[in-house]
Amino acid sequence: MSSKSLRAALAAGTATVLVAAGAACSDADDGTVTLTVGLFGDFGFGPLYEEYMETHPDIEIEERISEFADHHTNLTTHLATGSGAADIEAVEVGYVSQYTASPDRFHDLLDLGADELEGQWLDWKWQQALSGDGEALIGLGTDVGGMAMCYRRDLFEAAG
Repeated sequence: MSSKSLRAALAAGTATVLVAAGAACSDADDGTVTLTVGLFGDFGFGPLYEEYMETHPDIEIEERISEFADHHTNLTTHLATGSGAADIEAVEVGYVSQYTASPDRFHDLLDLGADELEGQWLDWKWQQALSGDGEALIGLGTDVGGMAMCYRRDLFEAAG
């Protein structure tokens, strides 16, 4: 994957973004690169893809959407067989450690310049996608999880 593709991957964003080594973005005869993005459910990235493709006319983004369980099962199968993975795959954080154990199945984002981005992530979020030996970064987290809401009980009671 080229650094141009990494920039597209980072612009496209998802849950934890992994860049599969078995995937290969396709190049058209006209020089256009088609990047595939594998997601579980609709992340609502359509407008972001359009915006990115408008400013990068040589890149087309194609989304593949599956159900949650099917997506993760299929990704595991694709990685085991070395074929079929999207260029960029979203992975629920609970599955990330399953993939960091096999960093050779992914592009090391550190080799593609991601180390310059480290300061944009919380330390613990950055660590989640590092290989066990800390030598390879296979993904970039897109969120930090749960959300909480605090409220004043007395105001809720007064409002009925």
